[in-house]
Amino acid sequence: MEDTKMENQTVLGHNNNVLEDLKEGDLIEFRNEQVSHWAVYIGEKRVIHLKGLENDEDNSEHGITVNGERFKRVCVIQDYFRNVAKDSKAFKNNDEDEQMTPYHPKEILRRAFDRIGTIYDNVMCDSKDFAFYCRYKTSKLVQAIESKNRTVLETLKEGDLVELRRGLHTHWAIYIGNRNVVHFVYEETDNAIFDKIYEKGSVKQDDFWKIAYDFEVYKNDDKYKYPEAHSRQETAEKAKEKIGETNYSNSEQFVISCIYKSSKQNVSIRNNAFLESLVSGDLVEFRKEYCSHWAIVYSTHYVNRSEDKKVKKVKKVKVVHLVGEDEVVDDDDIAKTKKLFKIFGKNFRKASAKFADFFEVASDSVAIKNNNLDEIMRKDKPEMIRKRARKMIGNINFNSRLKTCERFATVCRYGKDEYLKVKQNLRSNNRSVLKSLKKGDLVELSRGKDYHSAVYIGGNKVVHIAGNEYDFRSNASHPRRTAEKVLIKKENIWQIDHGCKISKSNDKYEKKFKSFGPEETKKRAVSMLGEKDIDDKWANSERFAVFCRYGTDLDQIRMHNESVLKDLKEGRLIELERERHKHWGVYVGSNIVVHLNDNYPDNIVHRKGFILQNRLWDLAQNSRIIKDEKKDRTMT
Repeated sequence: MEDTKMENQTVLGHNNNVLEDLKEGDLIEFRNEQVSHWAVYIGEKRVIHLKGLENDEDNSEHGITVNGERFKRVCVIQDYFRNVAKDSKAFKNNDEDEQMTPYHPKEILRRAFDRIGTIYDNVMCDSKDFAFYCRYKTSKLVQAIESKNRTVLETLKEGDLVELRRGLHTHWAIYIGNRNVVHFVYEETDNAIFDKIYEKGSVKQDDFWKIAYDFEVYKNDDKYKYPEAHSRQETAEKAKEKIGETNYSNSEQFVISCIYKSSKQNVSIRNNAFLESLVSGDLVEFRKEYCSHWAIVYSTHYVNRSEDKKVKKVKKVKVVHLVGEDEVVDDDDIAKTKKLFKIFGKNFRKASAKFADFFEVASDSVAIKNNNLDEIMRKDKPEMIRKRARKMIGNINFNSRLKTCERFATVCRYGKDEYLKVKQNLRSNNRSVLKSLKKGDLVELSRGKDYHSAVYIGGNKVVHIAGNEYDFRSNASHPRRTAEKVLIKKENIWQIDHGCKISKSNDKYEKKFKSFGPEETKKRAVSMLGEKDIDDKWANSERFAVFCRYGTDLDQIRMHNESVLKDLKEGRLIELERERHKHWGVYVGSNIVVHLNDNYPDNIVHRKGFILQNRLWDLAQNSRIIKDEKKDRTMT
């Protein structure tokens, strides 16, 4: 008994000496009689290694050896040095450095951490192979994974979905044939294809082996099960068309956008149904994707139409609208010439008011009734509106009140006097609001229920996402946008108010979001001046303004998580809010959390459960961390 105790103390003393000499990235060999087990040292008395999940009682040829035992499945986990060592003797073993090229210690740790949670089955490897994989550029494990991936590649056909797994991370791509895939990738290091928080990303075409690297590749066509999915060939073609696009937040979102068909309504059917709601004097807004045209309803009547030997009454609508002549295209001319009419997103030297059939103007636009200014202006009777519109038919002399199709239609409905009276009242309100504004405040220019947003940077100047003419849309405004003419501008607020009510809109977001400071907000807005390549996350003025003051959703999550971590103590329960579910763990200090792995619903880990240690940031990724104190109040 005493001899055993002395021997254990000797082993413990030996291991403590070894532990003091270890550096991050070193390989450790734990020797016990004739059996050895290997691990990678990651600092703070912790290691990453293989742990068996399911014993291989049949002793199959594909079993995996860990610590002298055969397993059908093994998992990469993080653990304390002493828990792995037990009564084994530990040795620092980097002897192969002379024969093989080791990675930099940071890269060794990255490879080890990225594998935490990975399940290996039917792969001819052991704990030594895993340790060598982390430290050296060539290893048996890499060769085994390449062989498995080569088998998957042989089964892939055009349009198949490719899922790449590495530990807790997943990346998606679409196979387009000839060993090429299309995927959304963030611009970072060569290995940063997994969906983390980086600045920019874009859709790219890459060679299969470039992105496969040493990741496990699976063919996963589950998303094709739904009836609204495209065919595989259509998906592949759509993926090729999207190369270069940047308006995605992760690789799975890109894949989904390629697979599923658009749900846009048939414009013609929608407009036909819309006609029934129109009456004389209504304002009609004809919307295309990023611009609008306006008209005033002059008259409505029904005509008989024969369809399938039946007589059907059909509503006809006549409108009056502004039509441009002598278009100006050159940007320099537009800047020099102040007296320009702006109609349907284009600039014209001349304009005239004309009668037209509703569908002649609508074409492929979506029409909506937009009488929102009724809330702040007094409309005239239909007879007066018709008389005013009829009087304007013909060439229009340039006038600031009539220089856009929207203003023309507005004056027809409300009259010049009403328009000027409301404008003067708004000017008085707007001046008082401007005096109270500070740098970094969000400004809202509202017209009825519609609004346009901007970032105030001082001196009556704002930065906003703008085009040749500003559209005011319900809930969020979409400026006119073409590849050449829409960009982020700095302008005097009086040049863009267009008769709108100006208000400070910070209060809409302060309770929900944490803002950057005034100088940082201004810096973020000014840094994007002149930007033309505006992706969907800034697809309207409100999103751009919110992005400047509060950042992206990921920025908000990061700032929230940093504030939670400052007060987090050992033993606290933490809850990770994810898109589809919640995940729980126990914080044990040093940014480490212990939790039950649930990332593999198709294997034994999900059915029986497996406890893992992870760095909190690796586990959280884009999830919001919540410190759960409710249970402390209700449970002992």
